[in-house]
Amino acid sequence: MESESEAYDRDAELDLEASYDEPGPVHIDDPWLYTFKVGDNVWLRTSEGRWYPGQIWSKNVRHCRTRQVQGIYYDVIFFKHVRKFIAPLDGELKPDTSRTRTLLRKAGWL
Repeated sequence: MESESEAYDRDAELDLEASYDEPGPVHIDDPWLYTFKVGDNVWLRTSEGRWYPGQIWSKNVRHCRTRQVQGIYYDVIFFKHVRKFIAPLDGELKPDTSRTRTLLRKAGWL
Protein backbone atom coordinates (compact mmCIF):
# COMPACT_ATOMS: atom_id res chain seq x y z
CA MET A 1 0.00 0.00 0.00
CA GLU A 2 1.37 3.41 -1.00
CA SER A 3 1.63 6.00 1.77
CA GLU A 4 0.21 9.51 1.37
CA SER A 5 3.76 10.91 1.18
CA GLU A 6 4.77 8.42 -1.53
CA ALA A 7 1.62 9.23 -3.52
CA TYR A 8 2.35 12.96 -3.24
CA ASP A 9 5.97 12.41 -4.40
CA ARG A 10 4.77 10.31 -7.33
CA ASP A 11 2.18 12.94 -8.32
CA ALA A 12 4.77 15.75 -8.04
CA GLU A 13 7.13 13.76 -10.27
CA LEU A 14 4.35 13.25 -12.83
CA ASP A 15 3.52 16.99 -12.70
CA LEU A 16 7.17 17.83 -13.34
CA GLU A 17 7.37 15.37 -16.23
CA ALA A 18 4.16 16.81 -17.69
CA SER A 19 5.63 20.31 -17.50
CA TYR A 20 8.78 19.38 -19.44
CA ASP A 21 7.17 20.93 -22.52
CA GLU A 22 7.49 24.15 -20.52
CA PRO A 23 11.16 25.23 -20.54
CA GLY A 24 13.03 25.66 -17.30
CA PRO A 25 15.19 24.09 -14.63
CA VAL A 26 14.97 20.60 -13.18
CA HIS A 27 15.70 21.71 -9.58
CA ILE A 28 14.32 24.78 -7.82
CA ASP A 29 17.81 26.18 -7.15
CA ASP A 30 18.94 25.94 -10.79
CA PRO A 31 19.47 29.13 -12.84
CA TRP A 32 16.78 29.99 -15.36
CA LEU A 33 17.47 32.13 -18.42
CA TYR A 34 14.11 33.89 -18.50
CA THR A 35 13.03 37.37 -19.59
CA PHE A 36 10.53 39.03 -17.25
CA LYS A 37 8.29 42.03 -17.81
CA VAL A 38 6.69 44.49 -15.39
CA GLY A 39 3.77 42.93 -13.55
CA ASP A 40 4.91 39.31 -13.96
CA ASN A 41 4.20 37.17 -10.91
CA VAL A 42 7.34 35.46 -9.67
CA TRP A 43 8.86 33.35 -6.92
CA LEU A 44 12.02 34.64 -5.26
CA ARG A 45 14.50 33.20 -2.82
CA THR A 46 15.63 35.48 -0.01
CA SER A 47 19.13 35.56 1.45
CA GLU A 48 17.79 33.31 4.25
CA GLY A 49 16.99 30.69 1.59
CA ARG A 50 13.19 30.92 1.82
CA TRP A 51 10.96 31.17 -1.26
CA TYR A 52 8.21 33.82 -1.45
CA PRO A 53 5.77 35.04 -4.11
CA GLY A 54 6.48 38.46 -5.57
CA GLN A 55 6.03 40.60 -8.66
CA ILE A 56 8.32 42.35 -11.12
CA TRP A 57 7.95 45.91 -9.90
CA SER A 58 9.50 48.19 -12.50
CA LYS A 59 11.23 48.17 -15.86
CA ASN A 60 14.44 49.23 -14.13
CA VAL A 61 16.98 46.45 -14.44
CA ARG A 62 20.64 46.22 -13.59
CA HIS A 63 23.05 44.67 -16.05
CA CYS A 64 25.94 43.30 -14.05
CA ARG A 65 27.76 40.15 -13.15
CA THR A 66 25.73 37.39 -11.52
CA ARG A 67 27.53 34.68 -9.55
CA GLN A 68 28.93 33.17 -12.75
CA VAL A 69 28.16 35.28 -15.83
CA GLN A 70 27.00 38.71 -16.94
CA GLY A 71 23.25 38.94 -16.41
CA ILE A 72 20.18 40.98 -15.56
CA TYR A 73 18.90 41.81 -12.07
CA TYR A 74 15.16 42.53 -11.92
CA ASP A 75 13.42 44.90 -9.50
CA VAL A 76 11.03 42.67 -7.50
CA ILE A 77 8.52 43.57 -4.79
CA PHE A 78 7.27 41.15 -2.14
CA PHE A 79 5.42 41.47 1.18
CA LYS A 80 3.66 44.50 -0.41
CA HIS A 81 6.56 46.88 0.31
CA VAL A 82 9.93 45.08 0.25
CA ARG A 83 11.93 45.59 -2.95
CA LYS A 84 15.03 43.72 -4.06
CA PHE A 85 17.05 43.33 -7.25
CA ILE A 86 17.33 39.61 -8.07
CA ALA A 87 18.90 37.67 -10.97
CA PRO A 88 17.30 34.55 -12.47
CA LEU A 89 20.77 33.35 -13.47
CA ASP A 90 21.63 33.09 -9.76
CA GLY A 91 18.74 30.65 -9.37
CA GLU A 92 16.91 33.03 -7.03
CA LEU A 93 14.10 34.23 -9.31
CA LYS A 94 11.54 32.08 -11.13
CA PRO A 95 8.38 32.90 -13.08
CA ASP A 96 5.15 31.79 -11.40
CA THR A 97 4.41 28.82 -13.63
CA SER A 98 3.14 25.30 -13.06
CA ARG A 99 6.72 24.07 -13.48
CA THR A 100 8.01 26.42 -10.76
CA ARG A 101 5.19 25.49 -8.38
CA THR A 102 5.92 21.79 -8.97
CA LEU A 103 9.60 22.35 -8.19
CA LEU A 104 8.68 24.29 -5.03
CA ARG A 105 6.34 21.49 -3.91
CA LYS A 106 9.01 18.90 -4.62
CA ALA A 107 11.49 20.88 -2.50
CA GLY A 108 8.96 21.20 0.35
CA TRP A 109 8.21 24.93 0.00
CA LEU A 110 4.52 24.55 -0.94
